[in-house]
Amino acid sequence: MKRLSIYMLAAGMAALSTSCSDFLDTVPKDQLAPSTTWQTEADAKGFIVGCYKDLLDGNTLLYLDCGSDIGYNNFPWEGFRPWGDGSLSSSNPGQILYDYKSIRKANTFLENVDKVTFSSDAVKANYVAQAKAIRAYKYFLMNWWYGGVPIVTKVQDPVESSFVPRSTTKACIEFICNDLDIAADMLRAKTTNGGWNGDNYGRVTTASAMALKGRVLLLWASPLFNRANDESRWAAAYEYIKESIKDINACGNHLYTTGNNINGSDFAKMFTVIQNPEMVFGTLHNMKQDDDTKKNNNWERFIRPKNTTGQGLEASAMFVDMFPMKDGKRPR
Repeated sequence: MKRLSIYMLAAGMAALSTSCSDFLDTVPKDQLAPSTTWQTEADAKGFIVGCYKDLLDGNTLLYLDCGSDIGYNNFPWEGFRPWGDGSLSSSNPGQILYDYKSIRKANTFLENVDKVTFSSDAVKANYVAQAKAIRAYKYFLMNWWYGGVPIVTKVQDPVESSFVPRSTTKACIEFICNDLDIAADMLRAKTTNGGWNGDNYGRVTTASAMALKGRVLLLWASPLFNRANDESRWAAAYEYIKESIKDINACGNHLYTTGNNINGSDFAKMFTVIQNPEMVFGTLHNMKQDDDTKKNNNWERFIRPKNTTGQGLEASAMFVDMFPMKDGKRPR
């Protein structure tokens, strides 16, 4: 009996030694590596979700008003005052919004997506379209703020030989529009039947890609980049936007109306109604609707006056004057 026990123990140890690597060497669920990431459709889905992070946080979005007449940055260390007072320069850049994180993520996805086996070509096309639209959106923002920037389409190593020269504004506009055209076409079959729903709501649609391209063309036609007022740019923007409305509507986007619009109530509700049809592309912060003090996100609450549960940041007079009074008249 003793000898039998020794044999059984030895057999058990042998089995354990051959299987311990499978049992103990598990893949970390919270860490990604190139050797383990690009294998399944779930891997690709998780990566494309990560590409949406850092597109434009609420902090930056609100502070951008400090570069206009309706906002003022009280705290110079936050870096947004130069954006509004005309002192922005290469030696005084203020808050730096020159950011390639999302572009690198999109490029990483596009370089590796062919390694994954998808359930269908349509699923793969949807993910590729989203990556291209996200990349285009980030280039649009930097091109708007800084003019031409380096166009990077491959994942680069942090070495001197990876240097990419600055492209012209025109080249950036053309690159952005090309990515958006591809994204809009790839997503048309999936999203022009009302857009995404359920857990997919908030992803890029044909509507968001086409609406963004329309805005890009308007920026290209504006005095910012059209000092000679080339009217053909305005005409091109107009024609494209006019033609895009059909597809944008097909994605479920249109003017928000409730039928009464008393004292502009539809306009007010537009900022609080979840899945508002006027939101062509946006970031979802939360879905709470049962408590007015918890709606949306902390930054939205932060800019409310104190008597409406905010933190005391008041609207400027110029901002108030942009809206009509209850009787429809201008404030001044």
